[in-house]
Amino acid sequence: MTKEQLEIILTARDMASKVLNGVGGSVTALNNKLGGLAKDGFNKVTAAGKAMTTGLMIGIPLIAGLLGGVGVGAIRAAGQFETMKVALNTAFQGNESVAKSAFDQINAFTAKTPYELEEVMTSFIKLKNLGLDPSQRALTAYGDTASAMGKGLNDMVEAVADAATGEFERLKEFGIRAESQGDKVTFTFKGVKTTVGKNSKEIEEYLMKLGETNFAGGMDKQSQTLSYRDWE
Repeated sequence: MTKEQLEIILTARDMASKVLNGVGGSVTALNNKLGGLAKDGFNKVTAAGKAMTTGLMIGIPLIAGLLGGVGVGAIRAAGQFETMKVALNTAFQGNESVAKSAFDQINAFTAKTPYELEEVMTSFIKLKNLGLDPSQRALTAYGDTASAMGKGLNDMVEAVADAATGEFERLKEFGIRAESQGDKVTFTFKGVKTTVGKNSKEIEEYLMKLGETNFAGGMDKQSQTLSYRDWE
């Protein structure tokens, strides 16, 4: 097994830990229930014994099934990540060392966001393959904007990708309107108009600055919400 394959499996294991924690809670609850039955008194020993036996007969297959599901899920996730790493290598024209460095950066970035590794990697590859900026600065700005709007990172990246080619319809989902004027485009956000050159570089820069100025810390705030913490 290569180091890269081990990293993929460990990443999948970490994702599966949420489910395992839930299984652990189920085991604890079962133990508490059975323990409570055992404490009901000498006169209920027979009834408690039957209940314990029934509980174990039901609980053990259930837990085994859950653990089996986690194993299958972990293997499937590992396979998906291996596929993504191949796509990442392709994006860097087979340069495995550069792709490995990019993967490490993506992994570190993901750990600080409410987004899953697969979504961040997909967004990175999409930006890279389209010749757009996939830097940590760009991902942070787009991630903060998306989080503040209750959207996925990939939603924002696709809107940016479209905008870079002169298609601005998706930006409306983020409250950004655009009006083309020859080789210029005027963006309007919260009543503030900004005109830039109608080219990918200037459009990207505007959208990154928009995120940095208006939505800085958006991912941090999203990570603190109940809906996100429930899955920690």
